[in-house]
Amino acid sequence: FINNKRRIKMEKHLSLFHGDEFLSDDKVNPARTLYMKAKTCALWGHFHRTQEYTERDCEDRITTCWSIGCLSELSPMYYRHNNWNLGFAYIELDGDEFKVENKRIIIVGGNYKIY
Repeated sequence: FINNKRRIKMEKHLSLFHGDEFLSDDKVNPARTLYMKAKTCALWGHFHRTQEYTERDCEDRITTCWSIGCLSELSPMYYRHNNWNLGFAYIELDGDEFKVENKRIIIVGGNYKIY
């Protein structure tokens, strides 16, 4: 069990957040919003949208942030009209290195496809 507003440190350079740790009304580009708030490689899921945002600094360091889709009802009663999508992320850890695969789940003709 992880209490609210806590960071999960996955590796030296990767953090996981639920997404309510940082106040933001920016629902257009949640991955970039996370970058602007955290300034480190990180993932969050609060906005229920699959996105990726990457920046390179003047010393050629790459920072990427991801917003993860959800595995819940896409149109709940409390928020019927939204821009959510189904999705999940794989994280592969290897020492100080990590790999993130941010996946979308699309329903086509009643079948689920993962992209």
